[in-house]
Amino acid sequence: MNNFISLYGEVLDYPQQASIDKKGTEYYKFNLAVQRESGIIDILPIVVEEDTAAYNALADIDEKGEVVGAQLLITGEIRTRNIKDKLDISVRAFSIQEDDDYKGITNQVVITGFLCKEVPIRETPRGLLIADLLLAVHREDGSQLSDYIPSIMWNGTATRATEKLHVGDCIEAVGRLQSREYIKDLGDRGKEPRTCYELSVNQYELQKKKEEEESRSHEEYLKRIEEDPLWELKSSGFAVHVVLTHINKYTKMYGGSQRKSLLFKGFPPLLWLDKSINDRVG
Repeated sequence: MNNFISLYGEVLDYPQQASIDKKGTEYYKFNLAVQRESGIIDILPIVVEEDTAAYNALADIDEKGEVVGAQLLITGEIRTRNIKDKLDISVRAFSIQEDDDYKGITNQVVITGFLCKEVPIRETPRGLLIADLLLAVHREDGSQLSDYIPSIMWNGTATRATEKLHVGDCIEAVGRLQSREYIKDLGDRGKEPRTCYELSVNQYELQKKKEEEESRSHEEYLKRIEEDPLWELKSSGFAVHVVLTHINKYTKMYGGSQRKSLLFKGFPPLLWLDKSINDRVG
């Protein structure tokens, strides 16, 4: 899974119909208050598709009691779409569970995506360094669509990202989805309060380098096998009597006179067994 989010928080409002797709499927949205360890509250929009496991779980909670105020543990994906040239971000819930005693992580995201632009770095008035990223995360539902997730990194992580990451790089990012309010200057039309959502990344791993390391490790393995075909057998403690059983089988089939050619063509070189082989095969 290249797009995963887990949230725990309190439902702030009753789910309302937000949209209907071309197939007539309805989607419902509500806001979830998720508290950070620092005490800051992120208000995150949750979207539930009708006739899904998450929808049925929400309906059951509604039947048993009041949805508003319920403490929910939600897992799903971060989804984005363009609405009137604005990026709309929400959490598509796949599972919902009511839990009043949950003690785990309240906001965790793990995504794998591709950088859509170079990584600029800026400094806040308080002297903190911030890098802004936009990650394209391919959906795994067969739709061939991608979600474009605004992300930020801080201080040392931001500096490393600016120096090492480039457009097209694929990274796995771990962090939290957070909300942030700001004032939008509309020029002659005045100013307008708005809320944006972004992934705050606390760690990342460049997937291309990871693949290169795995490839390099495989090449080293092949080189060791080429230099010593019995290296893996030796290092794994492969039983010698099993090896000798194979040698005896080949010897009976082709005759002891062809022992040497068989060892190199029909079976991995076993000359390291030295006298034990000669005694049994010769």
